Parts: sequence; C-alpha cells; structure tokens
Amino acid sequence: MDRQPAASIWSSPVPWNGRVYVGVASVAKEVGFRGSLVALDAATGKVLWQTFMVPAGRDGAGVFAVPALDPGRGLVYVGTQNAYSAHPAPYGHATSVVAVDAASGRIRWVFPAPPIGATAPTADVAFSASPNLFSVRIDGRTRDLVGEGQKGGTYWALDRDTGAVVWQTRVAPAGPLGGMEGTSGVAAGRIVVPATNWPNPSGPAAGLVAALEAASGRLLWRQPRTAPVASPTALGYDIVFQGGIDGVLRAYAVADGRALWQADLGASVSGGIAVAGDTVVLGAATPAFAPFVRPGNSVVAFALTGAPAASPVASPGASPPA
Repeated sequence: MDRQPAASIWSSPVPWNGRVYVGVASVAKEVGFRGSLVALDAATGKVLWQTFMVPAGRDGAGVFAVPALDPGRGLVYVGTQNAYSAHPAPYGHATSVVAVDAASGRIRWVFPAPPIGATAPTADVAFSASPNLFSVRIDGRTRDLVGEGQKGGTYWALDRDTGAVVWQTRVAPAGPLGGMEGTSGVAAGRIVVPATNWPNPSGPAAGLVAALEAASGRLLWRQPRTAPVASPTALGYDIVFQGGIDGVLRAYAVADGRALWQADLGASVSGGIAVAGDTVVLGAATPAFAPFVRPGNSVVAFALTGAPAASPVASPGASPPA
C-alpha cells in the first residue's frame, strides 16, 4: 500500500461496502515519513485512493489506530500522530482528528488539537487511540459525536458533521505512554477511558481507568492503578475489561466502577481485548521496554459464566458476575 521506507500497519483494517480502509504509519516516527489512510478494493486489493495527512515536503501524522466508520454519513474518522520535524506552516494535519470521505478520500474536516502554532507540532501528545462514535441527548436534541482521547491527557468530543468541540475533559497529564494512548470504550451513556499518569520518565508511573458521562464529559468514577494503563478498555455485558502493564486483567462494573474480578496473566498487556459471546481473549505479550514491564508472549482466553440478564446501568442494584 505504501512504499515509503519504514511504512507499517499498526492497526486492524475496516471493511465496508466493497472496500477496506487501512491506516499507515511509520515504525518509529522516522523523519520524512508521511502518514495516510488508504482504501483498497475488497475483491482485488487494488489501491482506490490514498490520502496523506501532510503535504509533500512535510512529515508525521501517522495513522496508528483503527479507523472509525460512519456508514450513514459515508465518513471515516482517524486520529493522527505528531509531526516529526518542526516545519513551518502549511504543515498538514498532525496531532489532529480527521474526517475523510469514504468514497473519494477527500478530507471533509479537521480538528487540530493543541498544541498548535506557526510550526508543526512535534510533541508526543497526539492521537494513538481509535475514535469512538456515539450519540447523546444535549438540550433536548440528539447529537452524533466522535470522541477520542489524546496523549496530552484530554478526551475530546466533537460534532461528527463539523468537527466542532462539543466538550472536553482533562483526564490525566501528558507523559510517556499517555495520558490516553489506548482506545476508550462506550456503552450505556458512558465513555470508559484508560489513562496513564507518568509526567516524568524518571519518576513513578501510575494510571487509572475512568468513566465519563458521554453527553457532558463529567467524571462519573475512577479506579486508580499503580502502573501505566496504556492498553484499550473493552466492554461487554456492562462490564469493563482492562489488561494492564502490571500484567493483571481486571473487570469493573460500567455503572459505578466497582471492582468485580481480576486475574494475574503473568505478563504485561499492551494490546486490545476481544469480547465475543461468552469469551474474552487478549494477549499477555509485551517487550521489556521499561523496568515495570513483565515480558511475555501468551494469548489468554476466559469464559464469562452466568452473564447478567439485566444491565446494572439500568438496575444499579444488580451485580454482574465475571
């Protein structure tokens, strides 16, 4: 799809309507590399269009995470990484949320997140998470939003048609592995966010899992952790699953954040979690890039037993088993 040196695919593809949408980024933010979103013909693999996030002569804006597709609008939403060189404007769409026309690849709108200025933003506080698509009621009317957590520590909720900011919530400070590097989950009017609190590389590293009200960004609950929380959350049966750098898979109630269950996997988790039917699958496989990492190379599956018949969000007294 891309013949630039160091071109890599970090995320899963998204198939829709005879096409496959794939984000392209570099291996390790190599200077000169330009990130892009590519559409392939699902039957033949032919490249139908490639939309670069920065113009020729500029660099950065890798698309690391899974694109979010809105079939009704025919739009694909992606977040981009930072620039790799401090080029003067126009420097393109680094550190941005970008809405792309699914048919043509034309960019419909761009939300440039802070920091923005006269030169391209090179600070590592951009978007590595996938966007979330959700609908909420605000002032008596339904609003369709796209939300995404920024590595700078802010979760942004934007209007899906215009990219205008509807609300924003500061969740954690910027720093290594975050604020928010992993993708958040959305269910029952809540956004469950994984975040890292590690502002100083030479200092202690901690994290948290927090729930925000989807309509306002208001903090509903938070669960502190003693290690970075860099990997995504997954939601199923009104349970939040999150696998940590500490090597522990935890389950919380979506309604109030109550700790329901945990299992020591023996190795750190840095990727996502799949919930399908009554099965939860994840990888306990992370290289030893820091002293607090527990290295490993396993894939682990758990079975949900006695999945709750009623939502604890609708019935706060319910206690969903995991």
